[in-house]
Amino acid sequence: MTIPWEVGNVVTSRKLLQSQRDVVERAIKALLEGNAYVLNPAYRPSMIELLKTRLGLKTAQDAAGAYEDTIKYYVLKKPYPYREGLQSIIAEVGKIAPSAASFRFEDVADPSIIEKLDKNGYIDGLYR
Repeated sequence: MTIPWEVGNVVTSRKLLQSQRDVVERAIKALLEGNAYVLNPAYRPSMIELLKTRLGLKTAQDAAGAYEDTIKYYVLKKPYPYREGLQSIIAEVGKIAPSAASFRFEDVADPSIIEKLDKNGYIDGLYR
């Protein structure tokens, strides 16, 4: 069953985002650099070994499967907030906390930093 869900969140308060935007941007850049490493085919063997060791998997085949799932579902080149995924989360949280049911995507997501890093070529530059 395909259920839209957000998995790659960076969560902070609006206050921190406004008062220390440069810190948040540097943290997002670091995460993007990590994503680029994980997604780089040259590092696939070391990533598989790392997953095998750290997750306690028995075989390299199990680790390769975990790696493929990781790069397919969890580590994105351009991790924009996923509108449908956040709307699913809002709906679920709204069942427990009814006041949250009225939230909109714009109330909980601010894609401005990732948009900036995408538009200025920073993200694509990590993959050259």
